[in-house]
Amino acid sequence: MSLEDSLVPLHAVDGYLASAIFDMSGEVLVQHNNSKYNVALIGANAISLINSAVKAVNGAGLGKCNFVQVNSEHGVFGAVWAVEDQSVAAVLLAPDANIGMAKLMLAKVGETSGSQLA
Repeated sequence: MSLEDSLVPLHAVDGYLASAIFDMSGEVLVQHNNSKYNVALIGANAISLINSAVKAVNGAGLGKCNFVQVNSEHGVFGAVWAVEDQSVAAVLLAPDANIGMAKLMLAKVGETSGSQLA
């Protein structure tokens, strides 16, 4: 299975818009995009957000951060580690998407892509 194929389970989620795997510099390693949004631009900004979330969770004594979700007016962004502190698997959803299913699928994508990247 290719790294790009690891994103396929997300495609079936109701409200799916896009998915990608980013390294921690924000570079897109692979992507699939059904939306009008620029995945590379999202990745560059999301890495900043993820780094801040990891720092905040650790600083609060809550342990390791393993999932980040941001809800906005036009969509929902979710991310998990593919390889901890090295790369993330991420999904972009419509605001009314099946977020529960997306979280389950994203966790699987993180595991699958992580085993390929490690």
